[in-house]
Amino acid sequence: MVNDSFFKLCFSHRGIVADFLRGFVPEPWVEGLDLTTLQLEETRRVTAELRQRESDRLWSVESRRKGRPRVFLHVEFQSEADSLMALRMVTCQVGLYNGLLAEKRINGSALPLVHSCMIYSGDGAWGPARDLGGLVCPPAEGARRLPSMTYELVASGEVDVNRPELAVNSAAALLRFSWNRDPQRAWALATDVATSLRRVEPGRSSGDSRNGESTSGTRRSRRASTRDGGRPGRRRWRTSGAC
Repeated sequence: MVNDSFFKLCFSHRGIVADFLRGFVPEPWVEGLDLTTLQLEETRRVTAELRQRESDRLWSVESRRKGRPRVFLHVEFQSEADSLMALRMVTCQVGLYNGLLAEKRINGSALPLVHSCMIYSGDGAWGPARDLGGLVCPPAEGARRLPSMTYELVASGEVDVNRPELAVNSAAALLRFSWNRDPQRAWALATDVATSLRRVEPGRSSGDSRNGESTSGTRRSRRASTRDGGRPGRRRWRTSGAC
């Protein structure tokens, strides 16, 4: 079984994230994104116990329509079922919004879209509720106005990674490898992943760097991240929330 750290590493590549958006986020607004502007965001979250941990992966991307706020893609990786995943996801979203407000990255009263996905690599079907309302036990039948927030589930049996249009999709290659349970196919699938990684990350000369920023902006990003005490190419901002 592929562990969560492997997914985090692979989803540090802008090319894989772009392929993931194209192949696994069935939303009409994806076509309006400028995927060349994908930016890996570095977040710090403070839990209820005041302990900090890194988020799984958070990316932002600009819309092709001028004046629109950046769209955020929040991806969680799970190898085991979590019965409160819907609550965890909404808590993360609220923490992200609070962090954006604190950093003054939100202009006016309009909030940017945060699209939450959960990639499940464990055995068996995913059973927990996908909507926050599914965790709430109302005092009586037919109660209205239950809280609602749904995350997108990407899991074996939920999506088809063998669709013809995904033949050269690097995210699909990664998922085929992680969901495989046949030892005889493992080597061929691993080779497919390596080939896909070379395609989306051919080298520094192509203008892409591992952290998802073009080399033309590397020097500027290094100066900015040095002031923040972070690594080059990532935006660092503090969020609040227990996720």
